Amino acid sequence: MKLLVFRRAWKRNVGMMTLVAVFGFISFLRAGSHRAPAAETDYLRNVVRVPSCLVEMPKPAQIQWSNNDWQSFDRWFLYRAYLDLRSETEVFVRIIATVDAAGYNKTESLYCFLWNSNTSYTLTTASKMIIDWKEFSVQEYRSRHRYIGYVVTCPCEHCTDDILPSISLGYDKCSPLTNMLPINSGQNEKYTKHTVENNNLELPQRVNETRSRDGNYVICVKGLNYPNVELAFLLAEWIEVHKALGAAKIYLYVYTVTPATEKVLQYYQRQGFLDFTYITLPGEQPNDGINRFKYMKKYTGQKRLNEKVLYNDCFYRHIGQYEFIINIDIDEIIVPKMGNTWQEMMSQAKKQSYHKKCSVYCFRSVYFLDVFHTRNHDEAPAYLHAMQHTNRSSFIPKKDFNTKCFYDSRYVLVSRNHYPHRNIRGTHHCSVQPDIGFLHHYRKTCADIPSKACRASFSEPIVDDKSIWKYLTAVSSSVKTTMKDLNITHSKPL
Repeated sequence: MKLLVFRRAWKRNVGMMTLVAVFGFISFLRAGSHRAPAAETDYLRNVVRVPSCLVEMPKPAQIQWSNNDWQSFDRWFLYRAYLDLRSETEVFVRIIATVDAAGYNKTESLYCFLWNSNTSYTLTTASKMIIDWKEFSVQEYRSRHRYIGYVVTCPCEHCTDDILPSISLGYDKCSPLTNMLPINSGQNEKYTKHTVENNNLELPQRVNETRSRDGNYVICVKGLNYPNVELAFLLAEWIEVHKALGAAKIYLYVYTVTPATEKVLQYYQRQGFLDFTYITLPGEQPNDGINRFKYMKKYTGQKRLNEKVLYNDCFYRHIGQYEFIINIDIDEIIVPKMGNTWQEMMSQAKKQSYHKKCSVYCFRSVYFLDVFHTRNHDEAPAYLHAMQHTNRSSFIPKKDFNTKCFYDSRYVLVSRNHYPHRNIRGTHHCSVQPDIGFLHHYRKTCADIPSKACRASFSEPIVDDKSIWKYLTAVSSSVKTTMKDLNITHSKPL
């Protein structure tokens, strides 16, 4: 009888202990879920015990390259690695990567080798955040979207802004490695196959830009691929408008552009307002100018997936230096309706969403199509596209549809073209009312974009919107000076 009572009491107490432990664990997870910057911190804590076998840091001849920009191992292609110091308690390394989906096993583990010296390293387990909307099946992507972008995350307890080891990825804890990336903090020099082979794998020196985050805006632009389209005047106007808006910097990726367009990029790069890097496609994708242009024209889905990889590279390249990071194209301008600058516009946007912690502030897109343009304005030079095209549709899409956003660099984990794919827990997408500002989207027609909002633009009256003319005088003068300095002429007189 006593034994039976003891057994019942034991079961009851063990059950209560188990319940308390479960609730305690849930409370721990909840408490940790609000720490910046990563929702994945709780399952990245453990450092893998270094096995009895030790691997060596790969030598230059052992590193495999897909081309001059992308290192490779198995089906992975690695572009850059960045230090993420946004959390008060955790340090991460974010690797910008692409994987060949054909035959890829998405459940296979990845290990991070954080090199302290040629023989000393810390081994940790990586996590993978896909840049597209969802995990893929090989069957789904093999025929349409073969190369998929990832942000690979490695915990790095001993990394600091002054101590930056290099990093390798591998499937196995003991096999020889064929890749190694420097970990960047701020913006680094170009790190390519050429620099590795000619400098004996000397890691580029870090350039640490010190600036106040508040009120600083950097623009990220996807890869320009225009071998036969002249963009010199359009690009100069677009750059000067963003100067007037108060952007601190523009960062672009370039596949192929005309010599005149390249001159414009180099001109503003010398001024320190713009920077750009030439980029290639990883894997078996073509990289000679004409074939690459045809490939991107034909495989638009793959083209957009490649763009998202570059947006994430640009995002992690600039976190910590700028308050907001904005992904827009060279035919888009976010124009304030309240105030004249982005600083004044965002002051109103923050007041509108004061009760929320916003990871992004999103602006709706309104179309200024060429077919809406009826006459040129004598007040503006004929070669200034945005200043001439002031007719737009009165149709304004609903919130969270066809938007472009200001990404708060503290709260976003995975960036995309229209809005982020992953944020810190407890943050929100905040939609900005059109009376504060909206996106001017300048296009010829809706023919080459799958946008319901663009087609819906024809259902509403056309209105004349000269709100961009508040920058007309400054932009006209600056573009004229730029083109005279570069000796670039237009069919219309300057």
